[in-house]
Amino acid sequence: MKSLAIILCLSSLLWCGAAFADEPLVCFPDSEARQMLVPLEQGATEKAQIDALNQQVSALQAENVALKQQNDLLKQNSDLLKENAAQYKELLQVQRDSYESIIKANKPNPVKEFFDRLGFVGIGVMLGIIAIAL
Repeated sequence: MKSLAIILCLSSLLWCGAAFADEPLVCFPDSEARQMLVPLEQGATEKAQIDALNQQVSALQAENVALKQQNDLLKQNSDLLKENAAQYKELLQVQRDSYESIIKANKPNPVKEFFDRLGFVGIGVMLGIIAIAL
């Protein structure tokens, strides 16, 4: 392990020495360095803004998908409620017809009752006439 550390230290010294040996050292005045640094900083800021906007777009797309699913569920629920209302209306109509037929069947008919009673009276009178005649 120690030998690996020694080899790494020596190789880093060789690379550093080779890097500065052939190329001249470039220096800029402060004003030029500031002018170069401003666009770099703006680029980093814009990159951060782009990343934030991309995250917002992703969140909005996910919310859009969720809202579409919710809308579909609400449409299905609305269709089911309409179907239930139609079935309930049909059931009420059948019930109404049934009640009307029961009321009509049980409603007393005064003309029929009169002839029924008259018939019993007529039979009584005929039996009375027969009984008197005999």
